[in-house]
Amino acid sequence: MAVQRANLVKMLGITALATAAAVCIRHLFIDNDTVRGFCDYNASVWYCMIRSGASDLFRLHLWGWVILAFTLFVLYRPTSARFQAALIAAGMGVVLYQADIASGAGALLLLYLTVRTPAGEQQGDAA
Repeated sequence: MAVQRANLVKMLGITALATAAAVCIRHLFIDNDTVRGFCDYNASVWYCMIRSGASDLFRLHLWGWVILAFTLFVLYRPTSARFQAALIAAGMGVVLYQADIASGAGALLLLYLTVRTPAGEQQGDAA
């Protein structure tokens, strides 16, 4: 998987936008006291059910383990699209209460970018 500098900047920009969207979702939907108070009395509304299901996923750290498994799959079979999806998921996981596992997955992805050999600079090339 060869990632050029312009593509890498674009990938990191998209990840930053997705992380910003996760921050908005967290503060406007999950941590909002008005929504919490409304959902305490109207638990059958669709977004209250989604909110309670999401809190169960956060409590069990399921989202973080899925991010880590997806990251390991990307490191095993790398493509640009999978790498971008794993980077977005790791960024969102850091914001959405899974910072311990998702930050490790993000560090693995960024470490992979720094350690791998660029396509034109393989050892053994006589130039």
